[in-house]
Amino acid sequence: MSRNYLSHLSPTVILSFLMVTGLTYSCSALDDAPSAMLYGNFSADSTSSERWELSKDTAATARLTRDTGVSHSPPDSLRLDTGTGAAKKAVASCVLEKIPAPGTAFRLRGNTKATVGDWKRFGLVLQVFNADWSKQLAWIEVNAPHETTWKGFDQSVTLPEGAAHAVMYFWIEGNGSGWLDDFSLKTTLPAQPAGEPTALSATVPVVVKSDRPAYRWGNVIMGGVEYATGLVWSPKHPEALFLRADGGGIWRLDRKKRAWIPLMDQQTWKDRNLNTVDSIAIDPVDSRTLYVAAGGSRWGKPHDVLKSVDSGVTWQRTGLKNERGEDVISEGNGGDKQGGERLLVGPRNPQTVWFASRNDGLFVSRDAAKTWQSVKTFPTKGGRWHGLTFVASDAARGVLYVGVHAGAATSARKEGEN
Repeated sequence: MSRNYLSHLSPTVILSFLMVTGLTYSCSALDDAPSAMLYGNFSADSTSSERWELSKDTAATARLTRDTGVSHSPPDSLRLDTGTGAAKKAVASCVLEKIPAPGTAFRLRGNTKATVGDWKRFGLVLQVFNADWSKQLAWIEVNAPHETTWKGFDQSVTLPEGAAHAVMYFWIEGNGSGWLDDFSLKTTLPAQPAGEPTALSATVPVVVKSDRPAYRWGNVIMGGVEYATGLVWSPKHPEALFLRADGGGIWRLDRKKRAWIPLMDQQTWKDRNLNTVDSIAIDPVDSRTLYVAAGGSRWGKPHDVLKSVDSGVTWQRTGLKNERGEDVISEGNGGDKQGGERLLVGPRNPQTVWFASRNDGLFVSRDAAKTWQSVKTFPTKGGRWHGLTFVASDAARGVLYVGVHAGAATSARKEGEN
């Protein structure tokens, strides 16, 4: 059987016994796999050893070992070394022989750590193919921390229609060592009958105690949404309600149809990184005008703030760049994704748009995102990876508030401009 992997990657090994909602997915070696395998108990949910191997295009100095001295959960972890000298690439791979059915949401979880270094890339990649391996259907980057202490990652994934095979990579580029432990793959929710709704909404009030009314909660149909990370509506137009998630973009509530309408499905494969949203902002005067901070992975491209003037039917890029001429990073599937909105349209002047970024500090536009300026007077760019976490406004007092990761919220008073 022909297996047409991308030319720059050569997966040759498999991962045994992944647990998916109580079902054991067993895998066996490919017929063309080499005999030299690395075995280790690297999965929190494994009932058998896993088998990994370096991809063929990995640097000659790279090493893949079972580390019994360093682990998040004893007895061992997967260790990947790039070697010394100039920045190099090390990629360990395994083939998942059986995968969840297309459309079934599941989560990739685990823990990683790394030595101190200038990492060009550090994370996992799930590459998805059709039945005869002739077509790549998805390239899903899993953000993984590279701190000197163990940190967890947790990413929601839904395989596309036609998915039949998948290859997992632990991929690092730089100079140093990385460790992977507790890797697991599980569905996010138990299976539900066809047509059963998957999200909750408050409907009819019901009295639980005579002096304390409560709400009876029921389900509403959402479609292919992953983790819901934010709900945003316009104070002047409360019927304009939008939801963002850590995959799939944003949705608008159609109250007449009693359904959620996806608004980001038109993104091309080339621009697929824009299909995950870090923040939403709505023009307080014209609820048809929307802004989203688009970007799923900090290692993916492109990143940008997108604008729509027709309630999300079409989108235009606004060209937000940092002082180095690079895209300002958004990470809709990163840490603090549920911590608040990084975008804000000025409640006094809708031409003013603020953006609290993850890496490059605070930005402002005074012409409805036609141009952007870095706010040089803002005192900090925030903590590593998460940077600034939200921006909010007290319109009555003319005060702007900006959340800072690993620090306190900062406020500034500037009458008439926010």
